[in-house]
Amino acid sequence: MSTLVDLNGTHLFNPAWHPHAVFHDALMLLFLAAVTAIALWMLWRKDGDRRVAVLVATLVPIAFWTPFFYITWILPNSSLNAFDEPLPKLAGITMYPNVIIAFVMCLLAVVGYRFARAEE
Repeated sequence: MSTLVDLNGTHLFNPAWHPHAVFHDALMLLFLAAVTAIALWMLWRKDGDRRVAVLVATLVPIAFWTPFFYITWILPNSSLNAFDEPLPKLAGITMYPNVIIAFVMCLLAVVGYRFARAEE
């Protein structure tokens, strides 16, 4: 789902983007698809230590998505806003769609971890 968000004129097919920025966006989309497949494999494989598989499957999406919460502090010249229009606010806080997606993905990883550990 989140990969599809980048397949439009504001991201991957944006003619204003530098070709190297397009390269990095495509690289990250393919990386995300690959690590998602690895995490799913870790969850569904039958051999090996299940606790390690569940932990890795939890940490992979968390490692990918948590930078959305702090990358603009590390790189102040970066922006979470991919749109030219104003974003909605809730209680005075700007609601960035990509940060909302990152939060949901991290939450799903933690919930999945809790379910997997409860089965042990």
